Amino acid sequence: MRALYSGADGWKNDLTNSLALSAGKKLTYTPTVTGNRRQFTIMMNVRRVRHGVIEYLVSAGSASTLYFHSDDTLRWGGTAATGSLHTSRKFRDTEWMFIGFAFDSVARTMKMVVNDEEIDSFTTNTLPTANYQTFFNYNGSITELGGYNGGAGLVEANVSDFVLLDGEVLTPQEMINYRTQNVPFGNNVITTTKKFTTEDKQERYISLYRNDSASNTTKILDEGKYVERSTSSWDTIHSDVLPSTGRYLIEFGLGADAFNAVVGIGPAENTSPRGGFTTNTFGNFTGITFSGSSLKSFNNASTTIDPPEWGANVTHDMFSMYIDMDARTAILAINGVELPTVHSITSGDVRYYIDLHSLNPGASVNFGQTDYKYPKAGYGPLKEPNPPELEYGPNGTQLLFEDASDLGKSTVGNLVSWSLTGITSDDQLTDTPGDPYAILSAIATYGTGVDISRGGLRSTTNGSANNRGSYASFTSSHKIYCEAVFEASAADNNGGIGLGPIGIVPGESSDSFRWMSASTQRKGGVKSALGTNITAGQTVMIAFDPATGNAWIGKEGTWIGGGDPAAGTSPTVTGLASDCVPSSYHYSTSAYIVFNFGQKPFTYTPPNGFKELKSSNRETPQYHGRDKFDVVLRYADHIETKVYPAVKPTAVWTKSRNGAYSHSLYDVLRGAGKYLRPDVHDAEGDYIETLKLFEDNGYTLGTSNESNRAGNNYVDWLFGLDGTEVTNNDGTIPSQVIADSSGYMSLVEHVGDGQTTSTVGHGLGDVPELIISKNLETTQDWVVHSGIMTTGWIGSDSWLKLHTGSGQVTGTLLGADPTSEVFQPINSRNNGNGQRHLHILFRSVDGLSKIFSYKGTGSSTNGPNIDLGFKARWVMFKRIDSSGSWWIYDTERDTIQPMDVKLRADDSTTELTASHQIDFNADSLKLRMNNADFNASGATYIGLAIADVAGGGNLPAILGN
Repeated sequence: MRALYSGADGWKNDLTNSLALSAGKKLTYTPTVTGNRRQFTIMMNVRRVRHGVIEYLVSAGSASTLYFHSDDTLRWGGTAATGSLHTSRKFRDTEWMFIGFAFDSVARTMKMVVNDEEIDSFTTNTLPTANYQTFFNYNGSITELGGYNGGAGLVEANVSDFVLLDGEVLTPQEMINYRTQNVPFGNNVITTTKKFTTEDKQERYISLYRNDSASNTTKILDEGKYVERSTSSWDTIHSDVLPSTGRYLIEFGLGADAFNAVVGIGPAENTSPRGGFTTNTFGNFTGITFSGSSLKSFNNASTTIDPPEWGANVTHDMFSMYIDMDARTAILAINGVELPTVHSITSGDVRYYIDLHSLNPGASVNFGQTDYKYPKAGYGPLKEPNPPELEYGPNGTQLLFEDASDLGKSTVGNLVSWSLTGITSDDQLTDTPGDPYAILSAIATYGTGVDISRGGLRSTTNGSANNRGSYASFTSSHKIYCEAVFEASAADNNGGIGLGPIGIVPGESSDSFRWMSASTQRKGGVKSALGTNITAGQTVMIAFDPATGNAWIGKEGTWIGGGDPAAGTSPTVTGLASDCVPSSYHYSTSAYIVFNFGQKPFTYTPPNGFKELKSSNRETPQYHGRDKFDVVLRYADHIETKVYPAVKPTAVWTKSRNGAYSHSLYDVLRGAGKYLRPDVHDAEGDYIETLKLFEDNGYTLGTSNESNRAGNNYVDWLFGLDGTEVTNNDGTIPSQVIADSSGYMSLVEHVGDGQTTSTVGHGLGDVPELIISKNLETTQDWVVHSGIMTTGWIGSDSWLKLHTGSGQVTGTLLGADPTSEVFQPINSRNNGNGQRHLHILFRSVDGLSKIFSYKGTGSSTNGPNIDLGFKARWVMFKRIDSSGSWWIYDTERDTIQPMDVKLRADDSTTELTASHQIDFNADSLKLRMNNADFNASGATYIGLAIADVAGGGNLPAILGN
């Protein structure tokens, strides 16, 4: 039940402040009364500033702590009795994230939430000892925010809206509902945080639990809506005690035909319903057993074997129980087919039980959290009709950090302020999850040994290596103003501030710049005098206009050379790239440089028209990635299948994940049944039983093995274009075009004339940045062109082959650079006389798509950070200066950071999982390996990324991934 915000004024942020925790800084609270040491919930928003070290978020003594490990996993632990959770996922984004943790040693559960998702993949998952008492909410035991076991502050992170509930155990869905909201955007939403309040009562559904501490292979996932067990032994899951009155529906949906599962209702004191499969040996139990293809129902004390209404060969998809607690009866049904016999339910308190044995894939469990598949009039969801308001308990609190004079102030719950260690009013920020400011990014650094601290605003290095620093975390298209202070003087060339694109050492390219600490500047690799130096404690002013590429530099309130940013006159430097960001620069020094992007009060008033570098001052995205692109995972059974994606399918690219079979590409422009194979250079195939029908709401696959081979798992990548087919006469050769109104992609088909001067209209409405072409009628190369190539669109090294891993190919296949209307194919591969050709064109659209390039660093841990301006959903990479495969990643086949599940576009091999790791972050991609196909030192790469979602402007920023 998340709140939805909309309207002309855009989304409204309900948080105003955060606190910058850093070395030596923490908050502490010592309870004077013992509360509930066995049951509590912790929630907070966190923005990580530093990675790769242990950082304690909140702890009570040495036995109970929530922290980031040095491997960047999120963990709970302390002693064996406390239990342990170690996430598989790594958290290395530098944007805000919501973290929730609920501990219950009575029910022996621990639940962890990040943003709007329950974390359910752990490398270590050990339950707490039954009824273990932690040191949280314990009289005389210190609780620390940012510290551990009484030591100094040990975290570099910003925190906001910290909540401790003493005695309340929220379910994962409740934590998500209380702390996140979905803001409408296009046909989808953006998920962001919201301020916690107990007045925002949430529906509370029946919960599932496991009792056996050894049952680590028994999993309760997806906010309690999915269960599985991979071990070949029995284990039991049970629910809360069911209400004593009312009529309810529970659905148990199998992922495959089940073996050895027992599902139903029994006495609350039972440890499990397990028993024989032919006779009822476990007493007063009402339900069903699944054993191979046979079913057995239990009617309290009697057993029915293979009910004839169901039959032995029925696919056992959904088991429904229609429960009448007033009459103490249950109606059982499989796939909506009910048994005529109404079963009885034993007297007294009862629970819903699931006994499982080798149940993998698992089963869905629906108490009403989602729509029922087989609803029945009068039977409703199992939830509390009037859930009570949450209580903070004797030691519960909420810290909002809004009062600079008392940053430990508790606003609700226990109103005793937390004690401050090392914290001053200067640590208060206006940086919040919905509207974050730029920070110096720990994932966007250059050189080695760069250290970021103090809320992401201070930069230093750990030695004497050259050319090191950090970039601001995001760019902006508006005029920006920021300030910087050197905490210590540095010799000439040893420190400075810069402006340049992410990935470029500022001052070493013609479109970047840096001001050194002792009266020199550098641009285009050339050093020259600037006429003024920077001394310790002086405030440097930076104003940049991306529209003109002009920047003004000043200090202590005076602009160098009499410049006037507001009037646009006498800039300090010109000719800068439009995507420049402020950056720190270190050269043989460990001096500290402290930036302020507006999250603290500026020392000087920004020039008129220049703004803080924060999310709400960025351009508002116009398109939601999920409105234009989708990823479908499906299992093939070689029968005609209708697929329903979330977008109108204009182009469908499909590949078997577990079979070494070719890729297949279909599109509306060429029509149903016509397919291409991107990994080979064959001519177009034509067989209606491949993809036999395109419709607005989906596509139908036929019985061909091309894309529907039995037993294969497939991924379908769907490109949704909202245009219709038109004849385009912008070129000298007419073409058939389908283009998206955003301009991110168009499909073009034309009949070639074999000439070298002919042009073809493409319909993008702007200059394309990537063109993929294929002669449909002959065995010819797939041709890939981009202005990113070594010689640009034309020249000796100007194209690649999609179906091979070779590097740039010598020769020219275009007669001129493309324009906003046409391109000029001149070769038989893309303009063969009398032959049909398909062209797929892309360009970068803010918040939706990005054609990018980067230089490899060769680092196995700190590879390039590729700025996208959005969270990616699909990415394809290729090395261009040497051989290397076309690699494809997406966030449906791999959901755990870092991503390492991939396919080759140029090869039919099965899906690979290897240590070619990439972090998909809120605004960027971060490479975490030095494989030559991705990150060889000095190598050049090209890529295409399609967005999941972007934020900023009138929309909330994207939460850290």
